[in-house]
Amino acid sequence: MMDWNPTPVEEKISLKFKHPEGLFLALSHPSYAKQINAPEENNERLVVLGGMITQGAIADYLYHRCPYLQVANYKGLLGKLTEPDRLTKVWFQLGLGDAYPFLVLTEKRAILRQKQDNPFVDGFYALVGAIQLDRGFAQTSHWLEKHLIAPLLERYLKDETERVDGLTQVKFLGTLVLNAIAADYLYHRLPGVPAKRYQSFQKDLLSKGAIAGYKDKLQSETKKGFKQQVGEVYEALYQENPRTAFNETRDWFVSEFLDEEELLRRAIAQLLQDQHPQKWIIRTVLGYASKDYQAGRERFHELMDEWPGES
Repeated sequence: MMDWNPTPVEEKISLKFKHPEGLFLALSHPSYAKQINAPEENNERLVVLGGMITQGAIADYLYHRCPYLQVANYKGLLGKLTEPDRLTKVWFQLGLGDAYPFLVLTEKRAILRQKQDNPFVDGFYALVGAIQLDRGFAQTSHWLEKHLIAPLLERYLKDETERVDGLTQVKFLGTLVLNAIAADYLYHRLPGVPAKRYQSFQKDLLSKGAIAGYKDKLQSETKKGFKQQVGEVYEALYQENPRTAFNETRDWFVSEFLDEEELLRRAIAQLLQDQHPQKWIIRTVLGYASKDYQAGRERFHELMDEWPGES
């Protein structure tokens, strides 16, 4: 990271980062990363993470603040809150649009702003992803409520507390929380993996076949769907402590349903197929520094020697 002062951005977003390098990464459009000869140090992975976290936070808000609405209404409001125009507007309202994200301009920012596929939407999601990494889900949700959700919904809230369709609502909650959990888990488990591959690993983790496998592992005779179960686990933990519910639900999901060694083997096999060098995988994905490279090679072979096609 270049010599950079995060304070002007932190003042605009009303949040001081514990690790400002994460904020810098969130603001680094791929075009800018290429310009400074660091093409891999861009915000694309954070865009993926932030998109899932945003949806999970919206689902949490709707479930807890709007029990009187049908899930069809939840889905409609989710769509409205994540419209590109709305996210772009929020970005500029925060005072970020005139200078951020860092990018190589081919058009003036005012012109870019008018486009549906613009760098400001990705900038917003990347910022959310960076806040998630720096502060966690509860504080990220609070930030999103203040800057995105409440400005649209707060004036329409009612005092009604009765749920109109609890099972469908909790499934909606579980679906989007599970998406956010998968994105958060894989971001940490597979560091440095390019955004498109990271996204494909997330889809694999949440495929119909994978979900069916998780349901088979449930320690009960329940006929509940797995996503409903996730929603119920999250809600039970939320009632105990809203600040830790996300992490505890993620830990429950990982410990009860994932084979982490197998997941890592499959990921490495795919990365090798994508032509990523073994040395890069050892250093970037497995996290071994140069001085520990031999230990990294041993770990690599421990994982992969029995994998079909590897030796």
